[in-house]
Amino acid sequence: MSPVPARVEVLDPVDRWLHLGAALGGLGALATGPFLESPSLASGFGPAAGALGSLHGWCAGALLLAWALHLTRICLAWLEGRTPLGLLLRPGDLAALVRCLAWNLRVAREPPLPGRFSYRERLPYTALLLAVPVLGATGWAVSHPATAFRVLGAQGLLAAAQAHASAGVLLVPFVVWHVYFAHLQPGVLFWNGAWLTGQSPWTRVAALRPGWARELAADAAPARDRTQEAPSVESLLETGNRAAREGRLDVAEEAFLEALRLYPAYSQALFNLGVVRSRRGDRAGAADALERFLEADPFGPVSGRARTLLGELRGEPAHHE
Repeated sequence: MSPVPARVEVLDPVDRWLHLGAALGGLGALATGPFLESPSLASGFGPAAGALGSLHGWCAGALLLAWALHLTRICLAWLEGRTPLGLLLRPGDLAALVRCLAWNLRVAREPPLPGRFSYRERLPYTALLLAVPVLGATGWAVSHPATAFRVLGAQGLLAAAQAHASAGVLLVPFVVWHVYFAHLQPGVLFWNGAWLTGQSPWTRVAALRPGWARELAADAAPARDRTQEAPSVESLLETGNRAAREGRLDVAEEAFLEALRLYPAYSQALFNLGVVRSRRGDRAGAADALERFLEADPFGPVSGRARTLLGELRGEPAHHE
């Protein structure tokens, strides 16, 4: 049986809602932005053209709110002693990209083993993390030209408008990159619904993130081993004693036998097994267990009782030692 569940959590509930807000807000803002930059495009909507500006602002606000909440969550995780910056670009990502290209070109013999995050996620994440505050600040300046003019001046306001448009255009390739690798990558289903459910099939994770799959399997294996770990001989003895007191002699015998399988010289289990078998009417089995007990512990506290019971099983006269 696989040590991992059939589905793997890729987004927890909070991240799922933040991702959804960022996706809807970002895509809405990028879709309505060109109409605000080009009045000729907006004129085709007639009276509804004015609503595009409001829709663009609401979408941009949703994106900025998701960004701020995500940044807050990062800070809280940092205060808790965790390192929540695993999605930021790092120097090793360039080498990983080169290895991936080499393998796809059949230059490298071994395929890459991407972990939980790779350059495929880190590149668009870092771009979005840096672009959103720029878009938010310049977007405010563009939407409040009178106030921005007093602060930035004419040249500053013009630069803000140009920066806002440029940042939006530059963000588009990263959005396309993310959608492709997260949802439409060749060799997988046409659409990956993990952004809605927060989960991805284990088979998909193993195929696209083999390094992460190995980590999940390694983390899950000890937990599975602990659940399947054999009980101790002491716990089995207690289980047998409790069952014997309750009159469940068959259960008691099985527990004592299992304890003896783990520890054949366990004298207390041998004695208790002999007593239980005698109560069940298995004279031969009881005698065998008591004989083995006396061989293992001939001078123990209950050795006298064992000899007395063994004599009764053999039909010998009772005597006191």
